[in-house]
Amino acid sequence: MKRLVSLATVVLALAGCASQNLPLAPSKAAVPDYKYLIGPGDNLNIIVWRNPELSMAVPVRPDGKLTSPLIEDLVAIGKNPSDLAREIEKRLTRYIQDPVVTVVVNNFVGPTSEQIRIVGS
Repeated sequence: MKRLVSLATVVLALAGCASQNLPLAPSKAAVPDYKYLIGPGDNLNIIVWRNPELSMAVPVRPDGKLTSPLIEDLVAIGKNPSDLAREIEKRLTRYIQDPVVTVVVNNFVGPTSEQIRIVGS
Protein backbone atom coordinates (compact mmCIF):
# COMPACT_ATOMS: atom_id res chain seq x y z
CA MET A 1 0.00 0.00 0.00
CA LYS A 2 2.90 2.37 0.78
CA ARG A 3 4.23 1.71 -2.67
CA LEU A 4 0.90 2.63 -4.27
CA VAL A 5 0.67 5.88 -2.27
CA SER A 6 4.27 6.78 -3.21
CA LEU A 7 3.58 6.04 -6.89
CA ALA A 8 0.40 8.13 -6.81
CA THR A 9 2.28 11.02 -5.19
CA VAL A 10 5.01 10.92 -7.84
CA VAL A 11 2.45 10.75 -10.67
CA LEU A 12 0.49 13.71 -9.26
CA ALA A 13 3.69 15.73 -8.75
CA LEU A 14 4.78 15.10 -12.34
CA ALA A 15 1.30 15.90 -13.64
CA GLY A 16 1.52 19.29 -11.91
CA CYS A 17 4.71 20.04 -13.85
CA ALA A 18 3.07 19.47 -17.23
CA SER A 19 2.76 22.61 -19.32
CA GLN A 20 -0.49 23.91 -20.72
CA ASN A 21 -1.00 24.71 -24.39
CA LEU A 22 -0.87 28.50 -24.06
CA PRO A 23 -0.45 30.75 -27.09
CA LEU A 24 3.06 32.11 -27.56
CA ALA A 25 3.72 35.78 -26.99
CA PRO A 26 4.35 37.80 -30.14
CA SER A 27 8.05 38.00 -30.98
CA LYS A 28 7.97 41.75 -31.67
CA ALA A 29 6.19 44.23 -29.50
CA ALA A 30 4.13 46.73 -31.44
CA VAL A 31 5.93 50.07 -31.49
CA PRO A 32 3.77 53.09 -32.19
CA ASP A 33 4.76 55.02 -35.29
CA TYR A 34 5.65 58.36 -33.70
CA LYS A 35 7.34 61.24 -35.45
CA TYR A 36 8.44 64.35 -33.58
CA LEU A 37 6.63 67.51 -34.63
CA ILE A 38 8.54 70.77 -34.64
CA GLY A 39 7.20 73.50 -32.38
CA PRO A 40 7.97 77.11 -31.52
CA GLY A 41 11.20 77.48 -29.56
CA ASP A 42 12.89 74.44 -31.12
CA ASN A 43 16.43 75.00 -32.39
CA LEU A 44 17.03 73.35 -35.75
CA ASN A 45 20.31 72.52 -37.40
CA ILE A 46 19.82 72.82 -41.16
CA ILE A 47 22.56 71.09 -43.15
CA VAL A 48 22.78 71.66 -46.91
CA TRP A 49 25.17 69.11 -48.39
CA ARG A 50 28.13 70.68 -50.24
CA ASN A 51 26.90 74.17 -49.34
CA PRO A 52 28.32 75.01 -45.91
CA GLU A 53 27.46 78.69 -46.36
CA LEU A 54 23.77 77.73 -46.29
CA SER A 55 24.09 75.30 -43.37
CA MET A 56 23.27 76.83 -40.00
CA ALA A 57 21.41 76.54 -36.73
CA VAL A 58 18.13 78.46 -36.67
CA PRO A 59 15.47 78.86 -33.99
CA VAL A 60 11.79 78.39 -34.72
CA ARG A 61 10.15 81.70 -33.94
CA PRO A 62 7.07 81.99 -31.70
CA ASP A 63 4.93 82.36 -34.85
CA GLY A 64 6.16 78.90 -35.98
CA LYS A 65 8.30 80.13 -38.88
CA LEU A 66 12.02 80.11 -39.56
CA THR A 67 14.30 82.16 -41.74
CA SER A 68 17.65 81.16 -43.22
CA PRO A 69 19.70 82.30 -46.22
CA LEU A 70 17.63 82.16 -49.43
CA ILE A 71 14.57 81.02 -47.46
CA GLU A 72 12.27 83.54 -45.86
CA ASP A 73 9.40 82.83 -43.50
CA LEU A 74 9.06 79.09 -43.95
CA VAL A 75 6.39 77.54 -41.71
CA ALA A 76 8.03 74.83 -39.61
CA ILE A 77 5.51 74.29 -36.82
CA GLY A 78 3.64 70.99 -36.94
CA LYS A 79 6.03 69.35 -39.43
CA ASN A 80 8.47 66.56 -38.76
CA PRO A 81 12.16 67.19 -39.59
CA SER A 82 12.09 65.05 -42.75
CA ASP A 83 9.09 66.88 -44.22
CA LEU A 84 10.67 70.22 -43.42
CA ALA A 85 13.93 69.15 -45.11
CA ARG A 86 11.99 68.21 -48.28
CA GLU A 87 10.26 71.60 -48.29
CA ILE A 88 13.58 73.43 -47.87
CA GLU A 89 14.97 71.39 -50.78
CA LYS A 90 12.06 72.52 -52.96
CA ARG A 91 12.72 76.16 -52.10
CA LEU A 92 16.47 75.86 -52.70
CA THR A 93 16.06 74.31 -56.18
CA ARG A 94 15.65 77.89 -57.47
CA TYR A 95 19.26 78.60 -56.49
CA ILE A 96 21.04 75.22 -56.20
CA GLN A 97 20.95 72.23 -58.49
CA ASP A 98 19.72 69.09 -56.65
CA PRO A 99 20.06 70.31 -53.05
CA VAL A 100 20.26 67.68 -50.31
CA VAL A 101 19.03 68.99 -46.96
CA THR A 102 19.01 67.42 -43.51
CA VAL A 103 17.16 68.94 -40.56
CA VAL A 104 18.18 67.96 -37.02
CA VAL A 105 16.32 69.19 -33.95
CA ASN A 106 18.90 70.30 -31.36
CA ASN A 107 16.78 71.66 -28.52
CA PHE A 108 13.35 70.13 -28.16
CA VAL A 109 10.42 72.22 -27.06
CA GLY A 110 7.74 70.74 -29.30
CA PRO A 111 4.19 71.82 -29.96
CA THR A 112 2.24 73.05 -26.96
CA SER A 113 -0.17 70.09 -27.26
CA GLU A 114 2.72 67.73 -26.39
CA GLN A 115 4.26 69.77 -23.57
CA ILE A 116 3.84 68.93 -19.91
CA ARG A 117 3.75 71.82 -17.48
CA ILE A 118 3.99 71.62 -13.72
CA VAL A 119 2.74 74.68 -11.88
CA GLY A 120 2.44 75.36 -8.20
CA SER A 121 4.50 76.38 -5.25
